[in-house]
Amino acid sequence: MTGGNLAIRLDGDTAAQTVENLARDLDFVDLNAPEVLAALKQARRRGVRGGRVHDFLHAVAAEKSKAAHLLTADKSDFASLSDTAEIRQV
Repeated sequence: MTGGNLAIRLDGDTAAQTVENLARDLDFVDLNAPEVLAALKQARRRGVRGGRVHDFLHAVAAEKSKAAHLLTADKSDFASLSDTAEIRQV
């Protein structure tokens, strides 16, 4: 995969069912407001802008959870965004 949107198109009901099925096997880690604000300041210092800010918040949440790996469909989206989690393309 070279980036961009995934080639998968799902209708709303199928997407909801897919997320519901995945959620059964996932542990969710939320960032609270002070953590988000700190991450946004850090993103600015690191030059992270635009859509990459969203990806950066995912990387920050992965670090908060002490995740060893961050799985993504496009590894380049997360290049240089995590200092601790290994980025793996799936």
